[in-house]
Amino acid sequence: MVHPAYFALPILSLGIAAIYYAYRSFRSQEHSAGGGPDVSHTAIVLSRNNAVRRRKTKKEYNEENECQICQDAEYNVEIYPCRHREICEKCIDVIITKLDRNCPFCRQYIQGYTNISVTDNTK
Repeated sequence: MVHPAYFALPILSLGIAAIYYAYRSFRSQEHSAGGGPDVSHTAIVLSRNNAVRRRKTKKEYNEENECQICQDAEYNVEIYPCRHREICEKCIDVIITKLDRNCPFCRQYIQGYTNISVTDNTK
């Protein structure tokens, strides 16, 4: 005679598998129908909204002077030898230390850069 618990585990496993399968089917239908959130788009929108909110708190912020890379800060760096100025120090540090040291605007090799004041930011 076979003990009743012998069949309990396989039956329980099948029940759990059926529930999991139903859940996965529901989630895939939800995403294919457009019902699920687009997480990547949401993250971009939230990031952009935070940047706009930070800008609005700075009365002296001038949109003409914003960094063309991150669009989150005023540019404050002049790149040499090409003399491009549309970039902030945070972005130039990433380009110099982690990327290829080429100007993002003209692709010329960056030999160096200098900080400039906001009043010098005339093109």
